[in-house]
Amino acid sequence: MESTTPASVLDAAPAPSASTDLAHALADSRMTALLRALTASWHPASTIADRRREHRLVCDFSATLVPVDNHDLVPSGLPQEVDIRDLSRHGIGTSHDGPMPHRLVLVGFEPAGEAPIRLVVRLKWCRFKGTNVYESGGRIVRVLKPGENLGAAPCPPPSEPLSSI
Repeated sequence: MESTTPASVLDAAPAPSASTDLAHALADSRMTALLRALTASWHPASTIADRRREHRLVCDFSATLVPVDNHDLVPSGLPQEVDIRDLSRHGIGTSHDGPMPHRLVLVGFEPAGEAPIRLVVRLKWCRFKGTNVYESGGRIVRVLKPGENLGAAPCPPPSEPLSSI
């Protein structure tokens, strides 16, 4: 029986082909893209799986949240103060001091030096984080223009029930 040494094993390995070179190049480009995406965001990563496909902009705005009736699109409850934790192109995350039983809400805030922003949001979840600390998040279904009335255009119907995770 013939014994093999480490050098003979390396000599016996097939020479790299064009297809393996291409596979390595693709793997390297994917790794480079992944590293770019990771270093593009400087806020700490969560240990919880993130289901958003879009980059979140971490923020700290005080806002007013007003529950809205799903059918008539009119305010249906008292305003509540919330803090906006993060925004993405289609979503918003807030923190507040009590459970959020509302499904459709109007969120209004004024970033420093900018015009007021009003968003119609369909809340998807509410999570207890600690004594008097809750977090809620949802999908932005409409951005109201300055002076636009809430009932000017219908909001899309709900696609799934509010979940408490």
